[in-house]
Amino acid sequence: MIDAGWVVLKTQPRHEVLAVNAMDARGVESYVPLVRPSRVSGSTVALFPGYVFARVRETSDDLLRIRSAPGIAYLLPRDCSPAVVPD
Repeated sequence: MIDAGWVVLKTQPRHEVLAVNAMDARGVESYVPLVRPSRVSGSTVALFPGYVFARVRETSDDLLRIRSAPGIAYLLPRDCSPAVVPD
């Protein structure tokens, strides 16, 4: 069992928005900070390319739903239980 809070996820290359949309559709609160690189360009890019954040709850199967979401490569750290940042 893990504590409630935010976990960091590594995404597949340039799939940050896809991953966040997939987690939102699965009922998991997620976040990807976006920035506009210049005033001329109307597009936005991820502030931390390849990484997104998700809020997990103690008594839920959020981690299972996150791991199977499209665009997600793995949870950080990769080789042990996820590091959870409290709210």
